Amino acid sequence: MAERGFSAQGEPLPAMPSHAEMSDAVFMSCPILIAAARLCDEPRYLDLAPQHFRFIAQLGLRQDGLYRHSPLSEAAWGRGNGFPALGLALSLTELEQMLAASTEGPLQAAAKRIQPELLEAFQQHVT
Repeated sequence: MAERGFSAQGEPLPAMPSHAEMSDAVFMSCPILIAAARLCDEPRYLDLAPQHFRFIAQLGLRQDGLYRHSPLSEAAWGRGNGFPALGLALSLTELEQMLAASTEGPLQAAAKRIQPELLEAFQQHVT
């Protein structure tokens, strides 16, 4: 599934496909990308996770910090706010496990690089 975020030439797409411009795509893709990075020892999946998150946030995050239902409606969507919160929480939990690993390498370096951005986004959203 994580491989769907890359072109046939291996280049990252702007976002994971099938996002439908909805905030639930944070939940549906970011934790999968991060888990796939750990399971496959493949840092490029970690690099795509925040890129995908930023793409979805640009489409759905309102000025007040809540997510709209979709770009077609300004209504704050209850479940649509739970999805990014849970998706980021799951992602951060997985990253924390990677950072706690005793082995240093490209995967842990990528986890250190992306963790602050996702943590800040999570904290701002739940606040």
